[in-house]
Amino acid sequence: MKRVLLILAFVGLTGCDNPPAKNNVSATDPKPSISEMIANGTEEKTSQCTKGSVSLNCEFLSGDLLGTGKWHYAKVFISKDGKVDVTVDEERFFSVGTDSYFHEGVDVGSFKFKGVKDSKAEVRLSNSNSGSTISLDVWNAAEKQFMMANY
Repeated sequence: MKRVLLILAFVGLTGCDNPPAKNNVSATDPKPSISEMIANGTEEKTSQCTKGSVSLNCEFLSGDLLGTGKWHYAKVFISKDGKVDVTVDEERFFSVGTDSYFHEGVDVGSFKFKGVKDSKAEVRLSNSNSGSTISLDVWNAAEKQFMMANY
């Protein structure tokens, strides 16, 4: 049953139906990609998701919540059959648990991960009549949250 709910959450998210964020950038001067921001040293908090035929690929760039001034780069891949893969700052994560629930009209799937450097991460997929979201929270080995991002 959990697998079914997670797949439903993924199906709702694959459309990336959230409207793009409005900003003051003109159509002739599009916002640079995350890789361009990193290469140019012009980081700002942002997220981008691309729907493929096999998976939804999301990239997140977020400032450090611990006040170090560092920027964190994360990739989340979500397959059509409900599998999730996470990499944060080139640290690979492996799945340690999944959960799903339905509350007040929102279908939520939660995926918990442990990193090879003992970091922890959680990816939440939320799907409702008003839209879909993907959120990522990451904690270091000392269990201090250092990254929070969403799309």
